[in-house]
Parts: sequence; structure tokens; C-alpha cells
Amino acid sequence: LQGAEKSLGRFTPFVFMEFEHQRKALLAWMHAHQYVCYSQTTPMYDKNNFYGNPVSVFDSPVTKTPYVSSNLLCHPAKIILSIPNQRPVTLEDLDHPNGHRRAENINAEL
Repeated sequence: LQGAEKSLGRFTPFVFMEFEHQRKALLAWMHAHQYVCYSQTTPMYDKNNFYGNPVSVFDSPVTKTPYVSSNLLCHPAKIILSIPNQRPVTLEDLDHPNGHRRAENINAEL
């Protein structure tokens, strides 16, 4: 993002990115550059997969918790956008005791 900072400022594109590591720094950077971000998760396994494989190699073998890919959809704050059943992710969401799961499931609560 730092390498694209001038382009982001000039063209203000929508940004869709992985949200796995350095979550707080990434979200703070986007907020500092006047972007609003929404969390989006995608399960890594689909029982209706192409090969019909009934076993997920992505789920935790201990907890049987499905593994998901966490992403952010960010748009310039100057663009008024309403996404049904969604609310922006805040830094406070990441400060929550269960922060990264809260950010992933934030819109499931709505």
C-alpha cells in the first residue's frame, strides 16, 4: 500500500485485499487515507467443490473450525455507499478481546 500511496490518493480506487496479517496497522493505514472498510470472509472449503471431495484439508483438526480467508473491501470515504446488512470495520472492533474473529463476523451480527 505504501508503494501505491500516490496512486491511491490520486485515483481513489476501491481496494479489495487480504486481511490476514498486521490487521490493526492495515486498517489504521486505510482509515488515515480516508477509506471505509468492510470485512468479508470466504470459507476455504465448499462441500460442493469441483472434485466432490467430502473432506476439508483446511479445517482445524482439533476444533473442527472451518478456516476462512479474511478480506477487506475498502472504498474512499468521500463516496457515500450503502451495503445492505454491512457495517464498516473499526479499530475498536480489533481491540475487542476476540478482535480478529469479531472483525470477520462483524456483519454476521447484523
